[in-house]
Amino acid sequence: MSSWFSRFKKSSKRSKSGKREMKKIEGLALYHYDACPFCMRVRMTLSSLAIEVELRDTRDSTEYAQEVRAATGQGTVPVLRIEEGETVRWLSESAEIVAYLRQRFA
Repeated sequence: MSSWFSRFKKSSKRSKSGKREMKKIEGLALYHYDACPFCMRVRMTLSSLAIEVELRDTRDSTEYAQEVRAATGQGTVPVLRIEEGETVRWLSESAEIVAYLRQRFA
């Protein structure tokens, strides 16, 4: 039986130089802050899927914090902003965000 860490490690794509290749995904922005354990869960999922999205730290920017509050009615993170054409969706629960990312990118 493999551990969670070994599954995480195996899923990482690496270039010939040994560095992990991250795919930049347009239209997604994660509102977060570093010390938040729920945000950490989402960032670990992003890393395990080898995808990179725009990170918007709500502790460093009052503008980002205000965007979260305006979109969700709360000031909690993580929140994923999803742009699909002219439509914008917001996911505000870490489990929902992780499920969305896995469904779309795994």
